[in-house]
Amino acid sequence: MHEKRPEPVRPTQWLAWAALQVWFTPFGIYSYGDMTKPPWNVETGWALGFAAVLIAIPTVYGLALTEQSFARRRYDERVRRNPPGPYVPSCEGCNARPCSWNTRTSEWMDTCSGCRGDQYFDNDHMIG
Repeated sequence: MHEKRPEPVRPTQWLAWAALQVWFTPFGIYSYGDMTKPPWNVETGWALGFAAVLIAIPTVYGLALTEQSFARRRYDERVRRNPPGPYVPSCEGCNARPCSWNTRTSEWMDTCSGCRGDQYFDNDHMIG
């Protein structure tokens, strides 16, 4: 079975990431500074945690988009170097060898040559 090709990152996803980055990062920095002053006087740990979450949301999303684009590039490079071969089903009898190809009907058989045996009536048209 072949590996599924990763989906490309759409330009709208990059724009959404940029909008999140522009909004959340300065808001997180500002909220940290604001929450540690009166009238809030929140403990520094809570303020830092809240600010870190606001900054981490767009950062994690951006890293996920970057990883997705690199995964797509790696997949395309791997396929370019080593193109996938044709799909050959495995034998239903032994589950180890590939099935035989019938040249007369142009379809895969259910068994391999070892499981089919010499007495099979259509062996003249079999490959494998």
